[in-house]
Amino acid sequence: ELDTLDPVTRGFVLRASILTELWPSVCQSLAPEVDAGAMLAEVERSNLFLYRLDDAGPRYRFHQLFAEFLQQRLNEEEGSKAVAALHYAAAQRLESEGIPDLAVRHYFAAGALGEAERVMKPLHGDRLTSRLAYAFRDLVLRLPEDVQRRSEKQYELLTTMTMSGFSEAEMGKKPKAVTCRAIPDHNSEFSDGRTAAPARLHLVR
Repeated sequence: ELDTLDPVTRGFVLRASILTELWPSVCQSLAPEVDAGAMLAEVERSNLFLYRLDDAGPRYRFHQLFAEFLQQRLNEEEGSKAVAALHYAAAQRLESEGIPDLAVRHYFAAGALGEAERVMKPLHGDRLTSRLAYAFRDLVLRLPEDVQRRSEKQYELLTTMTMSGFSEAEMGKKPKAVTCRAIPDHNSEFSDGRTAAPARLHLVR
């Protein structure tokens, strides 16, 4: 069905597939040549596995399996550097709109650990809410080992900042142990919607 779309719509859905939640403004940063709001509404009407998350505003999500398919095709056609650039653009827009947890996810997916650190740093300690603390912790703990080794000092700082939002009791509630295996397709989506960089991780329980 993807290959039956016109080139403009096809390019839009491929680029937008990197997002776990699709807002017109963020999609616009990925596809500035189109009217993202109108395009999202048209894609929804076309039954392209896109559904609206709520009635409060134009916020959408692709069906998970379709999103994974689109991300694979995007990486095959555009390459990992182009995909990383899309994640970076999405992160910048999300940061400007005051959505730090999603911004950090995309900075990680772009391999921009320094930018992730910059967004997280003002939020650590007393200013780090439980929701953000858990989101950041899960992201940091799921970075591939090769990324941790390449940026060891930065990884340690990120870990320290995320853990500073937890009490001693909460620190004992560590996530279920997982083994992370990097799949070199640079697909950034986990099955539960989380992201990591620079490659997709397969979690083995």
